[in-house]
Amino acid sequence: MSPSVSPLHPGTPAQDQVRYEERRFDLARMPDASTPFQATPSEELDELWKDLFRYSVNQIPKSQARFLQPKTVPIPGDTSNYIVGLDMFHQIHCLYSIHKVLNPDYYPKIWEDHSSHCIELLREAIMCSGSITPLVWQWNDTLGEAEMRWDVVHTCRSFDLVHKWAKDNQLRRLFLTDVHVEDDL
Repeated sequence: MSPSVSPLHPGTPAQDQVRYEERRFDLARMPDASTPFQATPSEELDELWKDLFRYSVNQIPKSQARFLQPKTVPIPGDTSNYIVGLDMFHQIHCLYSIHKVLNPDYYPKIWEDHSSHCIELLREAIMCSGSITPLVWQWNDTLGEAEMRWDVVHTCRSFDLVHKWAKDNQLRRLFLTDVHVEDDL
């Protein structure tokens, strides 16, 4: 099988929301710098994580669903719409799950088997669409050695635009996984 020339699947429902932006990563130097997501576990931190993937189950009209490969299913009780989820939000959910496993004192009841699934999913995702931004090395007089810098400018998809699409297209009803709806796609 030859590789596709297009990095984006033509049936991706959020395709129109993809915009690129240059962004310098927050984590400038370890261990000196940190982001809010590196804070000690708390209800506030949990909300920050959940806000990233809160709209992870979405609905799209049948006219868009017909382009997906493989096919997805109609929503029971609303067969003009079909269920989808963008992998980016599942990946963030997985990273959050791993964060919880790494903090067992705060999150005592964690489904650890899920972590293996998540690590594998993230490995595949990084290998699929990983950043090829060059990381540079610079001399650090304090350390007396060259060190790698993570605070370089990256070209990123705008998370905010895709997140807005997910919010605007969030599933508006309970999805009953045990109800089969005949599909004519």
